[in-house]
Amino acid sequence: MISGSPWFQYQGNHSATYNVLKSVVNLGNRITLVYPTKNHEIELDNAAKIMKDASAGLSVIPVDIRPHKIARCYQSGRRILDRYLTKPDADIIRSQFADYMDRTVRFNKSFIRAIERILRKEAYDVIQVDYPAALKAIGFLGTTGLPKVFINHEIQAIRAERTLRLEKDSFTGIIQKVRDVESHFLKKYDAVIALTLTDSEKLDTLYGIDSHVSPHAVDTGFWHKKNVNPDHLRLVFSGGESHYPNRDAAQWLCRDIVPLLEKKLKDFHIYIIGRWSERTRMKFASDRIVFTGYVHDMRDYLSGGISLAPLRIGSGMRIKILEAMALGCAVVTTSVGCEGLGTSDGVHLCTADSAGEFAQKTIMIANNPGLYDNLGAAARKFVVDNFSVEIAGKRRVAVLKRILKAYHLKYRTE
Repeated sequence: MISGSPWFQYQGNHSATYNVLKSVVNLGNRITLVYPTKNHEIELDNAAKIMKDASAGLSVIPVDIRPHKIARCYQSGRRILDRYLTKPDADIIRSQFADYMDRTVRFNKSFIRAIERILRKEAYDVIQVDYPAALKAIGFLGTTGLPKVFINHEIQAIRAERTLRLEKDSFTGIIQKVRDVESHFLKKYDAVIALTLTDSEKLDTLYGIDSHVSPHAVDTGFWHKKNVNPDHLRLVFSGGESHYPNRDAAQWLCRDIVPLLEKKLKDFHIYIIGRWSERTRMKFASDRIVFTGYVHDMRDYLSGGISLAPLRIGSGMRIKILEAMALGCAVVTTSVGCEGLGTSDGVHLCTADSAGEFAQKTIMIANNPGLYDNLGAAARKFVVDNFSVEIAGKRRVAVLKRILKAYHLKYRTE
């Protein structure tokens, strides 16, 4: 498995990916995970912990892609400057899709050589590539005689359209470039796996790609409610600013939704969990809105509270929503946030696409303990029945076996 970004076991989508990997390995399969990192020493420790936690079939290889010392000093200086120099929003928006502006394949040479050595050293059945940052890896994998599979965590064209919808005329060219690059490289893979049926259907509509479906997994053993006093006035938003959909969601929450909550809900507090810039904290922090920074255990905040996920951008699976549901936590989100999960509004969670409706449903849950309990119980059962580690692992193995069989049939007949 080739991942295009630094890989931390319990952060965001990586935790869900890890849950699937561990389950696949526990079913008697062998996986080698390779990924690039600029924090090699830290990642070596992470790799050792991951392999200790999983069974013997999982090997984890972080590849050091740090530049030379002079280049590192330059990059460090740029990061310090970026903290004090505010980029225009348009530049921030464009930077999300920098890898999708042309078809050029750019990968660190050390990373490419490491993958080539691994493929020469051992025999594998499938090459799996994960995350949008690694999409173009197909450009250097060449003819290995193995099926190459891309796990499509998020359709970049859909994310671009939703991100740029407010200024569509200004960004039409960017949207078209993203579509062109995404279509070009996805079609080079022998198979594509979508995380939801909704994304699978969209891949077919956009690009004519007949993809497989294999969702993420939630560790329902870990994500269980802690024994804390329920506080339905504790409202929780989780996600860091570096992910633009989180930035948009938090801004919408603070600017448009919180003022409506203040009119009808007393004594509530919103906890925004994750890494956020000082500029954003200074702009929105108040007696009501608390920026916690990184927290060790999200369960301390979510247990007995209400999870808010006012997401308006992106596609794929929002694993943080499923994790909150697994805790038995009542969730208020948007139709984009729960897209593809198969949930029912008012049964497993509540959905709202306007600031007024979002505030109204949050207030309704906060003031109704019985509704909170019913939503939480149905939510946990839904996640356990559909997204547990065991179920997700078996689905992934079945999908990979179908892909492998189709690949061999295709090339045997040719």
